[in-house]
Amino acid sequence: MIAALKYLGSLPDKTLVYPGHEYTGGNVAFARSVVGKGSDGAAQGVSQLAGVMKEHSEIAGVTTIGQEKTWNVFMQLENETVRSATGVSSDTSDEDVMDKLRDMKNNFRG
Repeated sequence: MIAALKYLGSLPDKTLVYPGHEYTGGNVAFARSVVGKGSDGAAQGVSQLAGVMKEHSEIAGVTTIGQEKTWNVFMQLENETVRSATGVSSDTSDEDVMDKLRDMKNNFRG
């Protein structure tokens, strides 16, 4: 999953993303549970996505790779807010952060 997200993250920021799946709203709620509603870039990105979803509700949102990088916590494994939310130490590998995030998402009931 890390390799796929790194590849997607390497695409031009203006590349359109059409998630098109019914659980995008759940992803927004999960991302908010990880990054909170603060003023950092991750929290602002999540708020942005929520607005995009309202605007394009018929297809569960249209974003860009650049926007995905601001709200998708799975693309922010080095973000201190994300790391703090997972409870890992600063020297924890990205793989372990991803595992923790996946476990948190699988058990999320928001």
